[in-house]
Amino acid sequence: MHPQVKNRLKNIIIFALSAIGAIGLLLKISSSNIAYYYTPSEIPAELKNDQFRLGGLVQADTLKFNESGLIQFKITDGSASQQVHYYGVLPDIFREGQGVVAIGKLEKNIFLADKILAKHDENYRPPATKKLK
Repeated sequence: MHPQVKNRLKNIIIFALSAIGAIGLLLKISSSNIAYYYTPSEIPAELKNDQFRLGGLVQADTLKFNESGLIQFKITDGSASQQVHYYGVLPDIFREGQGVVAIGKLEKNIFLADKILAKHDENYRPPATKKLK
């Protein structure tokens, strides 16, 4: 084989292996940053005592505030519901019937939330901009 052809072939192989390695690394990094959430009817038994995200709607007539700062409510997906306990400040758009994602863990059949994220629909407008209409 001619030395020039041999050198080009070597460079192409090095480039291809580098590209495959870079793509593999990017896929590994991106898959580790994806955070899925479970609905109350999808919670697997093996997630008990592990941190995960629980998503659904805040069930009507379940929101309770305690003097000690405990906030209790249920998250439902229509077929099942899960009791949630949370200490902290709720997002402004949090209310019954609204979509919510809670981050925490399940202990003794109660989801202990560390963080609450409220979801809104595509028609949401901040209260300050509603006055500008």
